Parts: sequence; structure tokens; C-alpha cells
Amino acid sequence: MKDYLKEKYKEEFEIGEIQTFNLGFAAGELIQARANPISNNEMVFIVSRDSNNTNYEDSYSKLLEEKFVRNLFSENLSELSVNTKYYITTAYNGDLGGDGGKEIEINKLNPSFVISIPVERGYDKSDYTKKILNLIYSIEKEEVGYYRVRIEFVDNKNAGIIEEYINLSQKKLTQNELKERNFSEVKRQYERSIIDRFTYDSKDVDFKNSLHFIRSLLDKTYKER
Repeated sequence: MKDYLKEKYKEEFEIGEIQTFNLGFAAGELIQARANPISNNEMVFIVSRDSNNTNYEDSYSKLLEEKFVRNLFSENLSELSVNTKYYITTAYNGDLGGDGGKEIEINKLNPSFVISIPVERGYDKSDYTKKILNLIYSIEKEEVGYYRVRIEFVDNKNAGIIEEYINLSQKKLTQNELKERNFSEVKRQYERSIIDRFTYDSKDVDFKNSLHFIRSLLDKTYKER
């Protein structure tokens, strides 16, 4: 694993305990470990391979992409609410490994934001419209590739489940660790606590977005059920 990572990213890594996860009948095992660059022990990711395959896979490049996106939009995300929790996933139309590390090209970056905001039942949706517009507008200005924003308003009485769900969703744990921490049950509790959900996917429109269009979309999405 160390040799694979060093060859791909041209830096040294530390590898945690190597674990195996049974994939089921005739499917073999998943071999996994948490890893981090020696230069930064907080940049934790998963490296793995199928026992029937000699090729490794890892999520380090995703971690670099997510950090890049977080640095761009953390201020806009935090403005949604003082209690905002979120995680980011990415797709990238390029390769960040293999030659000592390439710079991220923002127009090739396709981020998805999953945002949780604890609210009281009966909250006023209009309190968040302008803040959501500002977030979407800030993403538009950076001219990333396509992007997706999912905002979930969660019952404040169950706010404690938000951080646990967000932490378990960031793919820094092996399959064994997720099973031990009962991610399926945490996700179920979290989903049951959602009061409202707003989703905006830039791929769903075939013309340049405008604030007027986004506002009308918000008005439609926020229509009382």
C-alpha cells in the first residue's frame, strides 16, 4: 500500500491497521486500511483493494479536491446558520496523481454539497432563501463544472444525530469501522429527523443559471406541502 501511494502521489504515507471485510458468497474480501500523508496526519483517507484484484484504489485525491472546495466556499456555507454541518463529495474530470501532483483545475471539478441545518419545527423557510441564493451564486461565480447542493433542515430536538451522521458519511472509515459504529442505524435516525429538504442540481437546467431563475426554483421548491 505504501509503495502504491508513494508512486502515485510522490510523497510518503503512514498506513494504519489493515482490515478485511467479507463481501459475501464467492465475492471474496475487501482489504482496507486508513492512511494519511506523513506531512499531515489529519488528512485521513481509505486505501483498498478487492482480494480478487491486484490493483489498489484510494480516496486521497478526493480528499484534496474536497479540501479545495471547502476552502473556496466555507464562508458561504457557515453563513447559512451558526449550526450548519456539511460534507462535500467530488467528481473530477482529470487526474491529480502520477506526476508529482497536478493543480486542481476548477472547471473540471464537480462538487456536491450535503448540508444539514438544525431548526425548530414551524421555522420560516424565507429566512434561508437569500442565504441559499448567495451560496449558489458564489458557486456559479467560480465557474466549477456541474454541481449539486442538498440542504436538509433537521429537527433541532435531534440535532445530536447530525454531527454523527456527517462524520460517518465522509468516508474516512473502513467498512468494518462503519459496521461497528452502526452507520445504517445512524442514517435511519437522521433521515427520520429531516423536516424539509431543498436540492438544486445544475445538471437539471440546460441554460446559464441566473439569480431570477434560481429564486423562482426556490419559490417552487419551498411551496408548502
